[in-house]
Amino acid sequence: MSMYHEVMEALTPLVEAFEQLGITYYIGGSVSSSLHGMARRTQDVDVIVDIAPGQVRSLVQALQNDYYVDEQAWQDAVRRGFPYNVLHLGTMLKVDLIPLKRRAFTREEARRAQTHVLEAGTRPVRVASAEDAILTKLEWFEMGGRSSTRQWNDLLGIMRQQGTALDVAYLIRWADVLGVRDLLHRRSLSPLALVIFQLPSESCSGQFSEHGGRRVLDSWVVDHLPLLPFEEVARILFPVYLIHDHLP
Repeated sequence: MSMYHEVMEALTPLVEAFEQLGITYYIGGSVSSSLHGMARRTQDVDVIVDIAPGQVRSLVQALQNDYYVDEQAWQDAVRRGFPYNVLHLGTMLKVDLIPLKRRAFTREEARRAQTHVLEAGTRPVRVASAEDAILTKLEWFEMGGRSSTRQWNDLLGIMRQQGTALDVAYLIRWADVLGVRDLLHRRSLSPLALVIFQLPSESCSGQFSEHGGRRVLDSWVVDHLPLLPFEEVARILFPVYLIHDHLP
């Protein structure tokens, strides 16, 4: 049984109801960061969703046999733009329904959400992209006073797993908009660190010939240098080359 077994039990009736009613949704939080990074179990599931007040009654009718729901409380939450949670009776897993914000980043995050099958044999669901999971975690880390080890470790997990597959230009652009650009440029999360994270296992596997690891770093810099303003190059690029001069 996979770690997503109960998650999918708790999500399936909800997702089916959303799709039947044409409601935009995607999954974020620890499910998204676990999918794209280092897996860890969760006690609840975050679903970002765009529900109109007139859709609540239909949702309650579709879900009342599988979840504990309170129609009046749900209506009030939707009208006020507040989160609401439903409790899945079969697993006792709480699903937090977070209103889709009107800001540009959240709209872009919803547009970029990707379809994934979390457990073999279950229906596909929409999950926030790796880049958007990183940006959201950076926001939460900032809002939490930059003190949450769990949020930071989730970030590192995504960076290490995704490596150079991440869209660096997208990360830099939205980190700037969200006011977390300085966090993105910490050495452990810097754009060049995406390559550094990938080098040890690849180099050790013999995929690169002599000086191969350094060649990967050089190649990545050539591809991505136009995306980085000069001050970022001066602050991030040169120290990384100095520190990692021992690369094969």
